[in-house]
Amino acid sequence: MNIVPVTGDGKVLRLADGQVLAECPVFGAYQLGIRPEDILLGEGPIKANLRYREDLGSHAIPAADLGGNLLRIATPFGADIGTEANLSLTFPSARLHLFDAETGRVVPGAFTQ
Repeated sequence: MNIVPVTGDGKVLRLADGQVLAECPVFGAYQLGIRPEDILLGEGPIKANLRYREDLGSHAIPAADLGGNLLRIATPFGADIGTEANLSLTFPSARLHLFDAETGRVVPGAFTQ
């Protein structure tokens, strides 16, 4: 699972660089988790830079820089991500996991409204 540090402002979760990753009504420091296979590549509001691409034959696992954090993305079978250095991503809210930054405990129901 990818884990990135985020800060909640009561409406959204942001990276340290200010980029919004998800809507969530929490305040303070958290860790946002998402599995590589749940990240959608293509037109999306989240911007990342491709670091390298691991070609596994049937599919690839791109590794991207997201606000200074390494993010791995599992592409579907046969998907072609090309050689674009700038990636646009979507994090489906139903696939996100939120953890308290101090305790590491899950925050239940963080993305249900």
